[in-house]
Amino acid sequence: MSDMENATSDLDITLTQSDMGVIMTVDTETERSLVTGDIMPLLELGRVLRRKIQVYGLALVKLLASIRDNWQMYESAGVEDSYINVIHAHIGLSPQTIVKYCNLWDSLFANPQIPEDVKSELMSKPLRSLLLLSAAARENQITDWSRIIEAVNHNEVRNVVREARGEHTSSATRLSIFMDVRTGQLAAQLGDNAPENMGFLNVDSTSNVVKMAIIRILHASGVEEV
Repeated sequence: MSDMENATSDLDITLTQSDMGVIMTVDTETERSLVTGDIMPLLELGRVLRRKIQVYGLALVKLLASIRDNWQMYESAGVEDSYINVIHAHIGLSPQTIVKYCNLWDSLFANPQIPEDVKSELMSKPLRSLLLLSAAARENQITDWSRIIEAVNHNEVRNVVREARGEHTSSATRLSIFMDVRTGQLAAQLGDNAPENMGFLNVDSTSNVVKMAIIRILHASGVEEV
């Protein structure tokens, strides 16, 4: 599996007969709805499917973080590869997605600074909104979680995050580090001062070791990808 880290996107998923059965349920319920003239069963099915997407998505995020956190034990049991390689090979997620999801769990649901009741409310938010909150939560930029909880859609969450990050960025003492994901160029910015170049990470490297090291740096240092 020496080339696993070179993958840049999630792999296709092979659907089982059971999976196809779920999809065919839509045809069955649609036909029934057309016969009865009642659309409510279809709407209820849609709500159930959306809930499952939310629950399964969060469960996957938690699973990835759990595998990572317990990886030393699995290595002691004889696994000889990195957790990222193994997850990519067996689950089909790219290294970028794995790190992004693990960061999400760390920043929101394993974050001791966020009250438990807030965490429960956050679980009802779409995954893309949670991903948007991840960096801001990691840097303790969200001071009023009630505004996030009360936000009714992704755009409202995004606006709150932008406001929070803007307020913190204006602080003269806040140091931010950015990486251009296309070139690996690194820049540091203090408060409202102009960003200063500080070298680059070799994102074009084909080395498995280099790619793993970059992922670790991004995970541990709070580098913002732009």
